[in-house]
Amino acid sequence: MHPTFDHINESIAMPRRRSGLNIREIDGEAVVYDVAHHAVHYLNETALLVWRRSDGKTSLNELATSLQDAADDRQDKVEQYLRAAVDTMVEHGLVDLVLEHVTPCS
Repeated sequence: MHPTFDHINESIAMPRRRSGLNIREIDGEAVVYDVAHHAVHYLNETALLVWRRSDGKTSLNELATSLQDAADDRQDKVEQYLRAAVDTMVEHGLVDLVLEHVTPCS
């Protein structure tokens, strides 16, 4: 089972695109072909923005901020879009959530 947005700390979780996927962008949206599973996925404009920033280095909090700037929408709405996009992409195996290693203070 993959972790979902609701079960992680947004400040340390970073989505990372999975390898083995072919993507074709068309008019601000995209079609992703998963070669290993012979599956096709559609990314709307918001999901494509998330996909582009899913580099394994950008936290979910940072993604929310960049979406907020791009969408000029209410913060709660942006977070809702981000949660849906990330959860769906994790569920379908398009991205993995990388958890930044945090060393506890002693």
